[in-house]
Formats: sequence, structure tokens, C-alpha cells
Amino acid sequence: MEVQHQSLGFVAGFAAGEKQWLDTSASPGNIHIGQDIDIGTGVHAQLSVRVAAENIVYNNGYSINTYQPDADDHLLFKLNGDVVKDIKLADFSDGQGHVDWNHFKDFTVDVTGKAGTDHFEIQSTGMDQYTDGNGVIHGYAGFAVDHVSLQQWTTDGCATAHAGAELFVENFDGYTEAPQFGVVDLGAKSGWTNAGHSELAANGYGNIVSTSGGFWFDTQNSPGAVDVSHTFTDPTGGKAHLSFDVATESLDYQGQHYATDPNGAFQFKVDGHVVAQYTTAQLNGLGGENHMLHFDVQFDTGAAGSQHTLELVDLSAPGLTGFAVDSIRVNDWIV
Repeated sequence: MEVQHQSLGFVAGFAAGEKQWLDTSASPGNIHIGQDIDIGTGVHAQLSVRVAAENIVYNNGYSINTYQPDADDHLLFKLNGDVVKDIKLADFSDGQGHVDWNHFKDFTVDVTGKAGTDHFEIQSTGMDQYTDGNGVIHGYAGFAVDHVSLQQWTTDGCATAHAGAELFVENFDGYTEAPQFGVVDLGAKSGWTNAGHSELAANGYGNIVSTSGGFWFDTQNSPGAVDVSHTFTDPTGGKAHLSFDVATESLDYQGQHYATDPNGAFQFKVDGHVVAQYTTAQLNGLGGENHMLHFDVQFDTGAAGSQHTLELVDLSAPGLTGFAVDSIRVNDWIV
């Protein structure tokens, strides 16, 4: 079994705090690993995994070779012998033959425990060794697995709850092809309000890893703290779930050092009410500068079918360097 470190390069978008990923090729061949767990009889849980399709270019001192999985390769997640998630190369394709290589993508599936011990497995298939007509070598590079989580969500210790339908998502990807840093109109691009000048940083800029694999959002407009918002609708009403990743920034650019306001703070609001707020000091205490942290909060959306406003506000003094924000999601919360 092969575990690679992020310093190898190529694959981007690690989960916050994680530095290594599992290669599902045995170089060559398949892997098949498992572990006994106990979800609980009839208890619902959510399996979430972060996976990327590998495209590895390696110089062995004699030649430069490209290694990739092919269309026949599969990554299977099994529970009690049943396949609950089958991931393949097509899951990373735009349908027109373009594969989004080396960027982690999140997959989730609901599962149910059985009586007694449950058995969870990760298995790859099809990792046969050969070189195709384009000179690409197969069998030595599979799918990169960064994060596997199986969680039984509970509220007040009595009711099973979990994230349901997606109500809103913003990854800040696909709006610019700037190699390091770009300014875009998120109002025109994605429907945000008061976001005509929005600064997006590429994965790895300032040593900050984008958890979506592409770009992250800077909450200062060089200068000027942001106050941007976006609407969403909850068809069922009741509880909803907000998740996001955030980091403080500390970087050097053209001989000048820039950092998040040490006395700064930011907040998420829903319909004008603060649902999450963190200070620079709190984030640095949890993970340090340039380190994406993941947060989850629940809030009430009231009546079914009503429209709501999600607002992101930087409370810091106007400056050039804010908070790095990525992977914003609002989901229905099923209890």
C-alpha cells in the first residue's frame, strides 16, 4: 500500500490539516483494504470521501513518463460486502473528454448499519499494467484518496441527523485562469451581491491550499473589507447546515510581507443574523497561519420554500490581506 506526501506535488486540494494521500494503485495492481466498525443496527450514517484522478509526470533519470488511470479503473467503497460508492474516471470528466486531473473532489453517500460488526472496505479494480498508444503508462497511478469519514450525526443524543439536499455551493473555481491571483466580478459570474471586485487566489498561493482544488476567496479587496451576499431557497424549511473552510493569511510578495489583521474577525450571517464568527487569534490558535480549517454550523430557515440571504462579512480594518475562504456549502439538515 502506497501513501504519498503533498510535497510530491501534482495533487492539490488537501482536506484541512492533512498532508498525505493514499494511492489506489499498488504499482502495479489493485489494492483491497478493510476495517471492522460498528455503525449500529439500522442506524444511518454518512460516508464522505475526497478523491482525485492522478496524472503523474515523473523523471526517473532516464526518461520522463506520464502515469494515469484509465476508463476501466474503478475505486469501490464497500460496506458489509455491498458496493455503496463506485468512483471512476468519468466522475472527473466534463463529458467532452476533458478530465480534471489532480484536483480533489468530494463524494458522499448515506449508509445503514447492520446488526453486529460492520465491515468497511476500499478496493480498486482494473489497475492493469500497460502503455497506451499515446505513451501513457497505466497500472502505476490510480485515484488519490485524501480523506475518508464515516459519521453518525446526532442531535441531543437521540435523533439521527445529517446533511441533506444541497441548497447552495460556492467553491470560487472556474471564474479565472490567473496563474496566481485574479480579480473577477462574482456578481456577473455567480450571482453574488456587492462583489463586483472580488479577489481569488490560486491553489498554493501564499502557501494556502484550496480545499476545492482551484481557487480561494480573499476577504479584503486591496484595500477594503468585503461584505458580500448570495440568496438561496430552502424548499423544506426548518434546519439547514452551513459548512466552510477558512484560514488566516501570511505571505511575502515582491519583498513585502502581508498578513491578516491580528485584531480582525469575519462572520457569516443568514438573513442578517450572525451564525458563525471567528477572530484572527482564534483561527491562529486552532491551526496557525495559512492553514485551512473546516467549520460546520446549523441554523433555522423557518417556513418551507422561503428565500434567504447568506452574507460573508470581514470585520477587519481596511487592508490588503484578509481571510482565505473556500468550499462554502448550505445543505438541508435532515433530522
